[in-house]
Amino acid sequence: RMSRGWLPWTRQVGRSRAHWLGDQWRGWLDATEHVWWRRGILASLRTDHRTSGAGREERLVADIEKLSEELQRKYSKPPLEWLRRGSSIDDDDGASSSTSAANPRASCTPTSADLTHVRHACRTLASYRVLSPYVTDREKLLRSLRDRNGDESTARKLLRAGVSFSLHLSKDPAQTASRMLRAMAYDHGDVGWGWEEGSECEGDVVAELRTSRCLYVSLFSNENAQDLATATCCAVDGVPWFPADAHATFGVRVSRLSALSEGDRACVLTVEKRGS
Repeated sequence: RMSRGWLPWTRQVGRSRAHWLGDQWRGWLDATEHVWWRRGILASLRTDHRTSGAGREERLVADIEKLSEELQRKYSKPPLEWLRRGSSIDDDDGASSSTSAANPRASCTPTSADLTHVRHACRTLASYRVLSPYVTDREKLLRSLRDRNGDESTARKLLRAGVSFSLHLSKDPAQTASRMLRAMAYDHGDVGWGWEEGSECEGDVVAELRTSRCLYVSLFSNENAQDLATATCCAVDGVPWFPADAHATFGVRVSRLSALSEGDRACVLTVEKRGS
């Protein structure tokens, strides 16, 4: 049974107040991240003869940035009716046939946290559209997009090393893992997601998080590119943080039981504690 309304931790951190990361600092981090993204994608394009030579890589990146800005203008302001695409609307939200009742968040103004994810989604979509004519191997292109969104091997190893270190120092690795997932859900923003935490867990499960709405899935579904969510949100958030041997080493397993990007009605993440 899932809890309704605010998540338990939002009462503690005060979700009604401004996000812990101020808009000024978030803007600086977004700009810094974009600089590193630009360096990374230029280096990647230069390794392929189809996307390099005579300044072609610079022109492609400029085209990506231009298209990304156009998409951001489209998706950064209300109405946000597109958030219904690819998502499962709660029964109580869908009781009325009117737009406002069917999706009360359609008229909401995105928070700075939401806008960060809008920018990432739009940049990924722009990259896919600009590079598709050059990189015809779709799986290779999707792997490249995952790398650019934080799944690059070195970055992944560093992240997992940091998570492993935190679990090693923790007296209760399962609770530490649960807090990490809650922090991810909190940073996702108020409008693009609807994370809830289970009030009752069974067996070895010590935490269960669920959302029937995902900004990435909705935006990509609205652009007929649903599977790009697997190269963005699903590829780098939550479950991929944890090392494959976490259950054997730390007695904790983090799993994704279902995903909106795979056609399920909700994304469900669980934390299991060995012998709980």
